[in-house]
Amino acid sequence: MRIILALTAFLICLAWGTRQSLLLKRRTALLEELSRMLGEFEIEIRFAAPTLDILCEKAEGCFADILRECRGSSDIKSAWEQACERLSVLPCCHEEERELLISLGRSLGTSDISGQLSLIELHSEKLSLLRKHAAEESAKKGKLFRSVGALCGIGAAVLII
Repeated sequence: MRIILALTAFLICLAWGTRQSLLLKRRTALLEELSRMLGEFEIEIRFAAPTLDILCEKAEGCFADILRECRGSSDIKSAWEQACERLSVLPCCHEEERELLISLGRSLGTSDISGQLSLIELHSEKLSLLRKHAAEESAKKGKLFRSVGALCGIGAAVLII
């Protein structure tokens, strides 16, 4: 019975470490996805000058899916803010991403094409810095979380046995 309990404790600790490591990887993937979305926005604005509604309908990814769900009966600006709030609830999303997206949503569509392109470029640079930091954090802390989880599991198992 103690062996089963010790094995269970080990597996729970190992799962916790693995989950924390995966959350760091998911944040990096989310930031890459948002960067791709902004790149698509830039191309669309440069060549077709669509409205924010059209941009959001064509966008792909997790944020775009949430945005389309929020779109329902509300205008695009309030749907954008709702989508930012829903995205921020995800464990892989941090406050920086939410603030960046809210700022972008408030400003997109309020100026001419060159102003919008400059705005997207500015937000893309900020997102790029966040993505670089998240990738470094994932590389450093991901292995650490897995190792700590395994070591805590071994320690708990030894104490139980």
